[in-house]
Amino acid sequence: LKSDQGTVLVLSPLLGICRTAPGNGESPYVQTGQMISQHDIICSIDVLEKRFSVPAGTSGIIAQLSMPNGELVEYKQPLAVIQTVE
Repeated sequence: LKSDQGTVLVLSPLLGICRTAPGNGESPYVQTGQMISQHDIICSIDVLEKRFSVPAGTSGIIAQLSMPNGELVEYKQPLAVIQTVE
């Protein structure tokens, strides 16, 4: 979801359990301040014992993360804000 301030809001595409890292004890997919490309995975969502990756959808810098690891996220809940780079 693009805004007029050069940022993109990444929304949850599903209702499920949010995972900020590929596995327990592993490094997170992304961190605040990190430069990413549109295909980079920012988190995954577990639904009915299946894991779905959530891509950034745009290139830029992670400005804010609001993903609760291991907690339920709602459909269209904000997960991250990406500052686009021109």
